[in-house]
Amino acid sequence: MDKRIFFTFHILVIILSVWLVSMEYFSVDRGILEVYTKESGFYELGSGLFLFSFGLFLLVKATKTSLVKIRYALFLIGFVFILGALEELSWGQHLLGYESIEFADKHNYQHEMNFHNFIPAWFFGLTINLSFYIFFVFIPILIYFYRSKIQMTKYAKYDFYLDYFPSLELVLVFIFGFTLQKYFILDTATDTIALVIALGLLGLIAFKKRELFFSLHLFLLVIITAFFMLSHEVFSYQNLQYEVREFVFIYALIFWISNIVNSVTSSENKTK
Repeated sequence: MDKRIFFTFHILVIILSVWLVSMEYFSVDRGILEVYTKESGFYELGSGLFLFSFGLFLLVKATKTSLVKIRYALFLIGFVFILGALEELSWGQHLLGYESIEFADKHNYQHEMNFHNFIPAWFFGLTINLSFYIFFVFIPILIYFYRSKIQMTKYAKYDFYLDYFPSLELVLVFIFGFTLQKYFILDTATDTIALVIALGLLGLIAFKKRELFFSLHLFLLVIITAFFMLSHEVFSYQNLQYEVREFVFIYALIFWISNIVNSVTSSENKTK
């Protein structure tokens, strides 16, 4: 995936998201944020479309790959993405308008035809947030600070594997997703602390890197975080901002995986 296209799209998502929050916060159009983030709304449909399309792309890519291990990996990841798309859209329930079966209506906390909502919301959210913070934010940051030390150890021969972790530029994309939350409540206190720590560490990196785009992107995120904190009352702890967060995570994840797939398949072609 072309980097310029990806970041152009990301900036457009930032503009749309900030605009929606602004319209809600300044009472210009009350309820607009809920319209965009409701079930089967703009962000959820977009998430489902991206998941399904990329899943199909990986399945097609798998059929064109000669290495067996890579083919199986692409098939597996593609299947997971398609499954994720169907789960995101509750297997078409809202689009097709069919009723939930009795078991789902009783035990699914959103009364929908999907599997992930059988898991307690607090546990599911905690698992996702913790996993994404560790792998897509803090590990890439630690790699930046300690890569030179790793290269001086016996593990230096595995150094090239570190290139498969998300880049610092992509970390900033994931960070934007984390800025979307209801602040100043106990339930999101750890999320806020993790966000502030991550922004602080990225600030140190920006000071060392002195790259204009990276610094401007980070500065924009700090401003957005401050604005979202100021307008925290428009956010809902249960749903509103998390549909946007999922949308951001999904296209960032797609960008990361597509780059790895392109890198691996390019290496495969060179060895033929």
